[in-house]
Amino acid sequence: MKKRGRRCLISLLLGLCLLMPSQMKVLAADAQEDSSSVQAVEEAMPDQENATTIDENQIDNTMQDAQDIAVLADNYPATGKITAKIYLRYSNAIPQDINQDFGMDEFGPSGNNTPYFTVTVDLDQLNKKPVKTYVKNYGQTWYIYYSIDSDESWNPGDKADANRVQNATNLWEHAILQAMSSTDQKKFENVFGSNMFVGYVLKRENDGWHIDGILKKDPPVYVVELYDQNDQALFAISSNEQKLPGVTYADFKAKVEEALGGTNYQYLTEEKDQIVLTYEAEGRTWKVTITPKADGKDTVYAGIYHVDPVNNKFSYRTVSKNTYYLSRMKIQKEDVTQSDLIISKTVKGSVANPAEHFTFRLTAFRLAGKTFNVTYTGTQDCPESHASKIIFDQSGNASVVLKNGESATIQQVTSGDIRIREESGDYWASVAVNGADERYDQEDGLLLNIDNTNVTAAFTNQMEQQPVTGITMMTFPYVLILCIAVLALGYGYARRKRNV
Repeated sequence: MKKRGRRCLISLLLGLCLLMPSQMKVLAADAQEDSSSVQAVEEAMPDQENATTIDENQIDNTMQDAQDIAVLADNYPATGKITAKIYLRYSNAIPQDINQDFGMDEFGPSGNNTPYFTVTVDLDQLNKKPVKTYVKNYGQTWYIYYSIDSDESWNPGDKADANRVQNATNLWEHAILQAMSSTDQKKFENVFGSNMFVGYVLKRENDGWHIDGILKKDPPVYVVELYDQNDQALFAISSNEQKLPGVTYADFKAKVEEALGGTNYQYLTEEKDQIVLTYEAEGRTWKVTITPKADGKDTVYAGIYHVDPVNNKFSYRTVSKNTYYLSRMKIQKEDVTQSDLIISKTVKGSVANPAEHFTFRLTAFRLAGKTFNVTYTGTQDCPESHASKIIFDQSGNASVVLKNGESATIQQVTSGDIRIREESGDYWASVAVNGADERYDQEDGLLLNIDNTNVTAAFTNQMEQQPVTGITMMTFPYVLILCIAVLALGYGYARRKRNV
């Protein structure tokens, strides 16, 4: 009976030993599953604070249904606030028949349905002036026009061109423009100059609402447009000065600074067809390059547009002979904010070699071919030489070498991402960026973002002496379980041998 009891006890101990690892895995899996389930539930619940709601102002309320139209006066089919695109007619003349559809290539910028800017017009306020509309009913689509041809009360006197321009100006300044906010009104001054734009029609056609206009100048009119990288027109500046035909470079230069904002403008290059400058805005430094526009629809005008800072003038293409001349420039803008990148090195551990040097590989494609100055600390007694400059090769790769207690400061690195990877050998590497521990991949390294403040990457390499047995504290419980199991089996086998 005692033998059977001891056998049961041994079997129980053996079973517990064998079950412990698997049970630990099951518990860990259950915990992970519970955590995932909670996370899934949290993700499934919408953030009530950020939940999307439908704003009634987002609904297109410019067209009423049949019942509403019957209630409204015939000449007020559109109400509410609408968004209108702003275009400039290159002939700089008000059409004899305003209320019709015109070809896209007659208007700027670019004739590609990309406006100079957009504004919000309150049609309710406009209708109260009152201003009547002209409507063309195309079944499911209505074309709607606010112009002097729609409302004779805004078009008194004879039909001479000069009188039509004056009447259109009155409609624009006293009705259409007044139905906009002061912020939107300011856009016209920023782009076209003070009191220069006359919107002779507000209309809705297939592509939505827009305002077509002319410049308040007698011909010939010379216009210079500046576009950004996305082909969006930043501004148009005009002149009809006869002594020096066209816009002067001095006026264009002032308009560029006004459009970009910022301070501390430095002109690095001012030569024919090439203007390079830097300026500061919102704590960052920007580099700007201005050249004649020769892409998109302007490829056919390559070699016609020119800017000549020395002679203070531009070269134009003829849009309308003796009336309208156009030159287009394009701007490229680059963030060149500079900050220092500091890399420091610490080596520790029972078998670490503090005299060993480690190589740090830096990769940034945007820095290919560029050279940066490097200063060091802690290298006074180091027998190894340290390069005072690093050069990023054509693939955007460079390197620095450091040992324990040393640091390298790479000076005035332009903003952007840099990947840094240490060749750490058998050491375990960790890194803190600006004092905060970061997850470091031993193979791929770490991606750093250089912004407008200095970045410090402190690397630590560690190597410890392994126990002689090769057993670590992490594996000890499992080794102990295995030993108990082997002893139990051995004891049971010996007992059976004696009983035979």
